Amino acid sequence: MIHKYFQHISKIMAAESEMLQIFYKRHHGKLGEGREILLQRFLSTYLPKRFGVGSGFALLSGTDISTEQDIVIYDALNNPVFFSECRSAIFPPSAIQALIEVKSSLNKTELKKTVQKTSLVKQELRKAPSILVLESPRLMEPLVCLFAYSGSDLSSIKETLISLQRDITETDRLDLVCILNEGVISSGTYFNVSIFGEPNSLYARSMTPERRNEILTKYPDKVLAYRLRENSLLIFYYWLLSYIIRRPVIIPDIIRYAPSDYVWGEEC
Repeated sequence: MIHKYFQHISKIMAAESEMLQIFYKRHHGKLGEGREILLQRFLSTYLPKRFGVGSGFALLSGTDISTEQDIVIYDALNNPVFFSECRSAIFPPSAIQALIEVKSSLNKTELKKTVQKTSLVKQELRKAPSILVLESPRLMEPLVCLFAYSGSDLSSIKETLISLQRDITETDRLDLVCILNEGVISSGTYFNVSIFGEPNSLYARSMTPERRNEILTKYPDKVLAYRLRENSLLIFYYWLLSYIIRRPVIIPDIIRYAPSDYVWGEEC
Protein backbone atom coordinates (compact mmCIF):
# COMPACT_ATOMS: atom_id res chain seq x y z
CA MET A 1 0.00 0.00 0.00
CA ILE A 2 2.82 2.43 0.89
CA HIS A 3 4.44 2.00 -2.50
CA LYS A 4 1.15 2.99 -4.17
CA TYR A 5 0.95 6.06 -1.93
CA PHE A 6 4.40 7.26 -3.01
CA GLN A 7 3.71 6.41 -6.64
CA HIS A 8 0.80 8.86 -6.61
CA ILE A 9 2.93 11.52 -4.89
CA SER A 10 5.53 11.01 -7.61
CA LYS A 11 2.89 11.54 -10.30
CA ILE A 12 1.66 14.71 -8.57
CA MET A 13 5.20 16.12 -8.34
CA ALA A 14 5.80 15.37 -12.02
CA ALA A 15 2.50 17.04 -12.98
CA GLU A 16 3.26 20.11 -10.87
CA SER A 17 6.72 20.30 -12.43
CA GLU A 18 5.12 20.31 -15.88
CA MET A 19 2.71 23.09 -14.83
CA LEU A 20 5.66 25.19 -13.69
CA GLN A 21 7.27 24.62 -17.09
CA ILE A 22 4.15 25.98 -18.83
CA PHE A 23 3.98 29.17 -16.79
CA TYR A 24 7.70 29.89 -16.25
CA LYS A 25 9.21 28.60 -19.50
CA ARG A 26 10.79 32.02 -20.18
CA HIS A 27 11.97 32.52 -16.61
CA HIS A 28 14.45 29.73 -15.91
CA GLY A 29 15.44 31.05 -12.50
CA LYS A 30 11.85 31.02 -11.24
CA LEU A 31 11.25 27.64 -12.85
CA GLY A 32 14.20 26.16 -10.99
CA GLU A 33 13.13 27.81 -7.74
CA GLY A 34 9.62 26.40 -8.11
CA ARG A 35 10.93 22.89 -8.61
CA GLU A 36 13.16 23.25 -5.56
CA ILE A 37 10.09 24.23 -3.54
CA LEU A 38 8.21 21.13 -4.74
CA LEU A 39 10.95 18.88 -3.37
CA GLN A 40 11.27 20.94 -0.18
CA ARG A 41 7.55 20.54 0.44
CA PHE A 42 7.79 16.76 -0.02
CA LEU A 43 10.72 16.46 2.37
CA SER A 44 9.18 18.79 4.97
CA THR A 45 6.04 16.66 4.95
CA TYR A 46 7.59 13.20 5.17
CA LEU A 47 10.85 13.56 7.08
CA PRO A 48 10.65 13.32 10.91
CA LYS A 49 10.02 16.73 12.46
CA ARG A 50 13.45 16.84 14.11
CA PHE A 51 14.75 17.55 10.61
CA GLY A 52 14.26 20.98 9.10
CA VAL A 53 14.29 21.65 5.36
CA GLY A 54 15.58 24.91 3.92
CA SER A 55 18.10 26.37 1.49
CA GLY A 56 21.16 28.56 1.78
CA PHE A 57 24.81 28.36 2.76
CA ALA A 58 27.08 26.44 5.13
CA LEU A 59 29.06 28.55 7.59
CA LEU A 60 32.66 27.48 7.01
CA SER A 61 34.53 29.95 9.21
CA GLY A 62 34.14 33.33 10.84
CA THR A 63 34.54 35.01 7.45
CA ASP A 64 33.54 32.46 4.82
CA ILE A 65 30.44 30.60 3.64
CA SER A 66 29.98 27.81 1.09
CA THR A 67 28.46 27.98 -2.35
CA GLU A 68 24.67 28.25 -2.25
CA GLN A 69 22.86 24.94 -1.68
CA ASP A 70 19.44 24.33 -3.27
CA ILE A 71 18.11 22.24 -0.38
CA VAL A 72 19.57 21.79 3.09
CA ILE A 73 18.22 19.13 5.45
CA TYR A 74 19.31 20.10 8.93
CA ASP A 75 19.07 19.20 12.61
CA ALA A 76 16.29 21.50 13.80
CA LEU A 77 16.56 20.54 17.50
CA ASN A 78 20.21 20.90 18.50
CA ASN A 79 21.66 23.56 16.21
CA PRO A 80 21.08 27.24 15.50
CA VAL A 81 20.25 28.51 12.03
CA PHE A 82 21.31 32.04 11.17
CA PHE A 83 19.01 34.32 9.16
CA SER A 84 16.43 31.53 9.37
CA GLU A 85 13.68 33.85 8.14
CA CYS A 86 15.52 34.39 4.84
CA ARG A 87 15.18 32.28 1.72
CA SER A 88 18.94 31.69 1.90
CA ALA A 89 19.75 30.92 5.53
CA ILE A 90 23.21 30.14 6.94
CA PHE A 91 23.75 26.74 8.58
CA PRO A 92 26.66 25.63 10.78
CA PRO A 93 27.99 22.39 9.25
CA SER A 94 27.13 20.55 12.47
CA ALA A 95 23.46 21.13 11.63
CA ILE A 96 23.66 19.80 8.09
CA GLN A 97 22.32 16.29 7.53
CA ALA A 98 22.14 16.35 3.73
CA LEU A 99 22.53 18.74 0.81
CA ILE A 100 20.48 18.30 -2.36
CA GLU A 101 21.18 19.89 -5.72
CA VAL A 102 17.98 20.16 -7.80
CA LYS A 103 17.98 20.03 -11.60
CA SER A 104 15.09 20.41 -14.03
CA SER A 105 16.86 18.10 -16.46
CA LEU A 106 20.04 16.11 -15.90
CA ASN A 107 22.65 15.80 -18.63
CA LYS A 108 26.41 15.31 -18.72
CA THR A 109 27.17 19.02 -18.31
CA GLU A 110 24.90 19.44 -15.28
CA LEU A 111 26.20 16.22 -13.74
CA LYS A 112 29.80 17.39 -14.12
CA LYS A 113 28.99 20.69 -12.37
CA THR A 114 27.34 18.86 -9.49
CA VAL A 115 30.21 16.37 -9.10
CA GLN A 116 32.71 19.24 -8.89
CA LYS A 117 30.52 21.20 -6.46
CA THR A 118 30.05 18.09 -4.30
CA SER A 119 33.77 17.44 -3.98
CA LEU A 120 34.44 21.04 -2.97
CA VAL A 121 31.66 21.35 -0.39
CA LYS A 122 32.50 18.01 1.25
CA GLN A 123 36.11 19.07 1.72
CA GLU A 124 35.02 22.44 3.11
CA LEU A 125 32.56 20.96 5.61
CA ARG A 126 35.23 18.77 7.19
CA LYS A 127 37.26 21.82 8.21
CA ALA A 128 34.48 23.53 10.18
CA PRO A 129 34.64 23.38 14.01
CA SER A 130 32.05 21.17 15.70
CA ILE A 131 31.57 19.00 18.78
CA LEU A 132 30.32 15.40 18.80
CA VAL A 133 27.71 15.11 21.57
CA LEU A 134 26.62 11.48 21.35
CA GLU A 135 29.37 8.96 20.69
CA SER A 136 29.08 6.93 17.51
CA PRO A 137 31.22 4.28 15.77
CA ARG A 138 32.08 7.04 13.32
CA LEU A 139 31.14 10.61 12.62
CA MET A 140 29.07 9.98 9.52
CA GLU A 141 29.39 12.86 7.11
CA PRO A 142 26.35 14.62 5.64
CA LEU A 143 25.07 13.25 2.37
CA VAL A 144 25.30 15.23 -0.85
CA CYS A 145 22.59 14.31 -3.34
CA LEU A 146 21.27 15.28 -6.74
CA PHE A 147 17.55 15.24 -7.62
CA ALA A 148 16.38 15.76 -11.20
CA TYR A 149 12.87 15.92 -12.64
CA SER A 150 14.04 14.39 -15.93
CA GLY A 151 17.26 13.26 -17.49
CA SER A 152 19.21 11.14 -19.91
CA ASP A 153 19.01 7.36 -19.83
CA LEU A 154 19.91 6.06 -16.36
CA SER A 155 22.62 3.73 -17.67
CA SER A 156 24.23 6.65 -19.48
CA ILE A 157 24.08 8.81 -16.34
CA LYS A 158 25.66 5.98 -14.34
CA GLU A 159 28.55 5.55 -16.78
CA THR A 160 29.12 9.30 -16.94
CA LEU A 161 29.15 9.50 -13.14
CA ILE A 162 31.72 6.70 -12.94
CA SER A 163 33.94 8.49 -15.46
CA LEU A 164 33.65 11.89 -13.75
CA GLN A 165 34.41 10.50 -10.29
CA ARG A 166 37.23 8.12 -11.18
CA ASP A 167 39.95 10.44 -9.85
CA ILE A 168 37.92 11.75 -6.90
CA THR A 169 38.41 10.35 -3.40
CA GLU A 170 35.44 8.16 -2.42
CA THR A 171 34.48 10.36 0.53
CA ASP A 172 34.32 13.40 -1.79
CA ARG A 173 31.96 11.78 -4.28
CA LEU A 174 28.26 12.38 -4.88
CA ASP A 175 26.22 10.07 -2.64
CA LEU A 176 22.76 9.75 -4.19
CA VAL A 177 21.20 10.61 -7.53
CA CYS A 178 17.44 10.43 -8.16
CA ILE A 179 15.75 11.04 -11.49
CA LEU A 180 12.02 11.26 -10.83
CA ASN A 181 10.08 8.34 -12.30
CA GLU A 182 13.31 6.95 -13.77
CA GLY A 183 15.73 5.59 -11.17
CA VAL A 184 18.27 6.09 -8.41
CA ILE A 185 22.06 5.78 -8.13
CA SER A 186 24.20 5.36 -5.02
CA SER A 187 27.89 6.21 -4.80
CA GLY A 188 30.47 7.67 -2.45
CA THR A 189 29.96 7.48 1.30
CA TYR A 190 26.39 6.21 0.99
CA PHE A 191 27.46 3.26 -1.15
CA ASN A 192 30.16 2.25 1.31
CA VAL A 193 27.97 2.55 4.41
CA SER A 194 24.96 0.82 2.84
CA ILE A 195 26.96 -2.05 1.34
CA PHE A 196 29.82 -2.57 3.79
CA GLY A 197 28.28 -1.11 6.95
CA GLU A 198 29.53 1.63 9.24
CA PRO A 199 33.22 1.14 10.09
CA ASN A 200 33.68 -0.83 13.31
CA SER A 201 30.01 -1.88 13.33
CA LEU A 202 29.10 -5.52 13.94
CA TYR A 203 27.97 -5.86 10.33
CA ALA A 204 31.26 -4.50 8.99
CA ARG A 205 33.36 -6.67 11.30
CA SER A 206 31.43 -9.80 10.41
CA MET A 207 31.87 -9.37 6.65
CA THR A 208 34.39 -11.90 5.37
CA PRO A 209 37.17 -10.89 2.95
CA GLU A 210 35.64 -13.28 0.43
CA ARG A 211 32.25 -11.53 0.60
CA ARG A 212 33.89 -8.11 0.32
CA ASN A 213 35.88 -9.18 -2.74
CA GLU A 214 32.72 -10.62 -4.26
CA ILE A 215 30.98 -7.24 -3.91
CA LEU A 216 33.96 -5.32 -5.30
CA THR A 217 34.11 -7.68 -8.28
CA LYS A 218 30.44 -6.94 -9.02
CA TYR A 219 30.74 -3.18 -8.36
CA PRO A 220 34.39 -2.27 -9.06
CA ASP A 221 33.55 1.43 -9.39
CA LYS A 222 31.38 1.42 -6.24
CA VAL A 223 28.36 2.79 -8.08
CA LEU A 224 24.96 1.10 -7.91
CA ALA A 225 22.00 2.05 -10.14
CA TYR A 226 18.38 0.87 -10.15
CA ARG A 227 15.82 1.66 -12.83
CA LEU A 228 12.79 2.01 -10.56
CA ARG A 229 10.45 4.21 -12.62
CA GLU A 230 7.45 5.23 -10.46
CA ASN A 231 9.16 3.82 -7.34
CA SER A 232 12.21 6.09 -7.65
CA LEU A 233 10.92 8.75 -5.24
CA LEU A 234 10.14 6.23 -2.50
CA ILE A 235 13.55 4.54 -2.68
CA PHE A 236 15.38 7.87 -2.76
CA TYR A 237 13.41 8.97 0.31
CA TYR A 238 14.06 5.66 2.08
CA TRP A 239 17.80 5.67 1.39
CA LEU A 240 18.10 9.30 2.47
CA LEU A 241 16.13 8.77 5.68
CA SER A 242 17.88 5.53 6.60
CA TYR A 243 21.22 7.35 6.54
CA ILE A 244 20.47 10.68 8.21
CA ILE A 245 18.39 9.20 11.02
CA ARG A 246 21.44 7.22 12.23
CA ARG A 247 23.80 10.18 12.35
CA PRO A 248 24.97 11.28 15.82
CA VAL A 249 24.05 14.59 17.43
CA ILE A 250 26.63 17.27 16.65
CA ILE A 251 26.66 20.89 17.83
CA PRO A 252 28.75 23.80 16.53
CA ASP A 253 31.84 24.88 18.42
CA ILE A 254 30.73 28.50 18.00
CA ILE A 255 33.63 30.08 19.90
CA ARG A 256 36.13 28.63 17.43
CA TYR A 257 34.54 30.54 14.55
CA ALA A 258 36.15 33.70 15.91
CA PRO A 259 39.79 34.50 15.02
CA SER A 260 42.25 32.81 17.38
CA ASP A 261 43.64 36.20 18.45
CA TYR A 262 40.23 37.81 18.99
CA VAL A 263 39.89 39.56 22.38
CA TRP A 264 36.43 38.85 23.79
CA GLY A 265 36.74 41.16 26.75
CA GLU A 266 38.61 41.30 30.01
CA GLU A 267 38.32 39.80 33.46
CA CYS A 268 37.22 42.18 36.20
